[in-house]
Amino acid sequence: MNLSHPPQIYRLRTPNSPASPKICRDTVALLLNATGHHELTDAASLLVSELVTNVGLHTRSLAVRLETVVRLDRVRVSVSVYDDEPARPAPPPAIDLGAENGRGSFLIEAMAQSWGVGSAHPTPPTESTSGSNSEVTASLPPMRLDPLPLTPDHDIPAPLLAELTALYASDREFQALSGDFPDPEDIRPAQVAKALADELAGPGAEVLLARGGGRLVGVVVTLARHSDPDDPDPWIGLLIVDTAVRRQGYGRRIAEAVEARFRAAGRGAVRLAVLNGNPKGLAFWTSLGYEVIGHRPDLRLGRPCAVLRKSLRTPRRAARVAVVDPAGAVLLFRYDNVEVGVHWALPGGGLEEGESPREGALRELTEETGWTDLVPGALLHTWEHDFTLPHSRLRSSGGTPIGVPVHQHEHIYVTPGPRREPAGPGLAAAHATDGILTWRWWSREELAEEAEPVWPEGLAGLLDAWEASRRPR
Repeated sequence: MNLSHPPQIYRLRTPNSPASPKICRDTVALLLNATGHHELTDAASLLVSELVTNVGLHTRSLAVRLETVVRLDRVRVSVSVYDDEPARPAPPPAIDLGAENGRGSFLIEAMAQSWGVGSAHPTPPTESTSGSNSEVTASLPPMRLDPLPLTPDHDIPAPLLAELTALYASDREFQALSGDFPDPEDIRPAQVAKALADELAGPGAEVLLARGGGRLVGVVVTLARHSDPDDPDPWIGLLIVDTAVRRQGYGRRIAEAVEARFRAAGRGAVRLAVLNGNPKGLAFWTSLGYEVIGHRPDLRLGRPCAVLRKSLRTPRRAARVAVVDPAGAVLLFRYDNVEVGVHWALPGGGLEEGESPREGALRELTEETGWTDLVPGALLHTWEHDFTLPHSRLRSSGGTPIGVPVHQHEHIYVTPGPRREPAGPGLAAAHATDGILTWRWWSREELAEEAEPVWPEGLAGLLDAWEASRRPR
C-alpha cells in the first residue's frame, strides 16, 4: 500500500428493511461522485443494491453495515451483515437467467472484479447484535475513458498502436463475423491504424480508450450524429473489450460511461447496430436496456444489422396540485431550466420511494407553500414531458450543477383554496433548492395570453372543464 495515500473509509449502518437497498445505493452514488469516481457510480450502485437485497432475502440480520473503501488502485465496496445465526452466510444459489428475480449473484459476478463471502471484523461493542459478524464484498477497479491521443502528424503513437492491435486481435470471433480485416487470425498494426482513421472520418466521431488495472481494456467509437439527417441520436459505432478481462464488468462500465458523456451533452437517447449472427452482442446490449427498433444494412459494408436504441432519460414520477381561488385564479411557480428554459408550473415535484401520487402531491404542496389546510382533490390531468432535473448535491469539477435528463410522468390534482401568498419557516431555502424563482396567481385570461410556457399545456382549458363539471345540472 502507498502510505502517502492512505485509503479513505466510509461506513453506514442501517436497519435491514425494504428501504435498505435504496439507502445504501444512494449513499454510495453520492460518495463516489464526491470523491471523483464518477465512472464507477452506476456499476457500484447496482452492485450495492444487489448485495443489500440479498442480505434481506437470505439472512435474518437486523442490520446492514455498508463500508466503502476508496484506494488508489481500486474501490472496494463491502456490505457487512450482523446476524444472530452462528453459521456464515453462503453465496446465493445458482441463478436461472430466465427467472423473474434472484439474479443478484449473476449481476455481481458479471460486473465486479472480485466478490466473495467471509467473516468480517469483530462486532463493535456498541452494536446491539450479539451473533456472528459476516460480510459479502465486491471490488471494482477504477477505469478511465479518454480520447485517442494522436501525434502532431495525426498518427497513433507506436506503443499505443501495438496495444490496440493486440486488443482488436483478441476477439477473433467478432473479427471473423465482421469482416473488417482480411485475415482475422493475422491483424496488422497498419490495418488497425487505417480502421481507426476511417472511424474518425465519420460525422462527429470520437475514439475513446478504456484503461483499467494499468492496461488497455477496451476501445469504443462514438458518433455525435448519424449521416442520416432524419436520425437525431448519437451512435455507439463500435465497442471491443479485451477478451483477457471479460466478465469483469468493463463492457458494461464502458457503455455506461459513454451514455454519461452523451447525457452531459444533453442528448436524450443513443443508438447502435448489432450484426446479424452476433447473439452474444445482442444479449449484452439488450441487458443494458437497449431495444431493437428495426433492421437494416450498415452503411459502410451493407451487412445486415439490428438497430437498437436506448433512452438516456431517467424515468421520474411526480405529482402537482392546481390550487384555484374563488375568482378562478391558479397559483404557479416560475422556473428557469437548463434544458427547456423559463416556464411556469403548479406546486409539486417528484415522488419519494413508496409514495402514491396523491401522497406526494400533498407533501409537495405543503413543502412549497407552507399551507397545511389543503388536500389534493379530483385528478385533473396526467401528462409526460422531458426536462433536465438539477441535482442540488452533485457538481462538476468546475462547480457547475450536474443535471439529470428525465422523462417525467405527472399526476395533476385540483382543489379550491383561498387566495394567499406562500409562507412558512424554511420556505425560501426550499424554493432555492427546487429552483423556484418566484410565484404569482394567474387568471384564466392571463393564462391564455402568457408568452412564457405554462405546464401542463392547456391548463386554462383543463380548469374550465373542471369548473364546468362542478356546476349543478
